[in-house]
Amino acid sequence: MNSIGIIDYGMGNLRSVVNAVAFVGGKPYIIQDASDLRKYDRAILPGVGAFPIAMKNLKDRGFDVAIREYVHEAKMLLGICLGMQLLATSGSEHIETEGLNIIPGKVQRLKDDSVRIPHVGWNSQTILRYHPILEGVKSTADFYFVHSY
Repeated sequence: MNSIGIIDYGMGNLRSVVNAVAFVGGKPYIIQDASDLRKYDRAILPGVGAFPIAMKNLKDRGFDVAIREYVHEAKMLLGICLGMQLLATSGSEHIETEGLNIIPGKVQRLKDDSVRIPHVGWNSQTILRYHPILEGVKSTADFYFVHSY
């Protein structure tokens, strides 16, 4: 497995991601300088916290431009938790904030009265389109979620 860059912009539980990558046989490297992102064929954008602060941190460190260029070069990027939300066009947490605009759409607070907020627990998923990252994942697999958006 190739080495995997883990983007450090001050908003992620890096140790958990490093441990998970190492557990599955990857070679994790924490990236603190945006110019180093291009050295990796695969990268992870983790995240814990609020959308506007996270985008500010990405911009302040130059990762917003670096991530867009990285994806434009067709390299593999995995967003986890807030990191996945930041890939959207915008987010509405606290204030309307521009996202990375890699995945068209707006991240909005869950509004379903039948779902407790924050939503915490195991949920089933449906694979709509095959992707290599899903290799070995059963179509009946459940995933654990903790989110309000």
